[in-house]
Amino acid sequence: MYVGDMSKQKPAPTPIKISIPDAVMNLARRVKGLEDKSMSQLKAIEQKLGDHENRFIEDAPDMDQIAEMFKLMGSKIDGLMERLAEVEKRNDIKPPKKKGGTVKLADLAEDTPNGISFS
Repeated sequence: MYVGDMSKQKPAPTPIKISIPDAVMNLARRVKGLEDKSMSQLKAIEQKLGDHENRFIEDAPDMDQIAEMFKLMGSKIDGLMERLAEVEKRNDIKPPKKKGGTVKLADLAEDTPNGISFS
């Protein structure tokens, strides 16, 4: 490694000598500054975590309401199925035969009353 001409390099600066009490005070100031900065950052993190926790708790779904909703939907579906069965029975309507597990719209269109369109 080439360092260059030694005569052109600047000499290393001589360290400034300070007393031990002054050095301890400088070190204490730096430590205090780091402590203050760390504490403010920790408080900001705690605040953000607290906000997220509150938001999670406030926005949590009520499981009883969800269960009640599904129960209500089930009873409505049961009622609709009963009404559909009654209409089919009274009007002698038969559902289209399934071919391969699917029903084509063309098959539905053949048996539909006038005024109802599947297109």
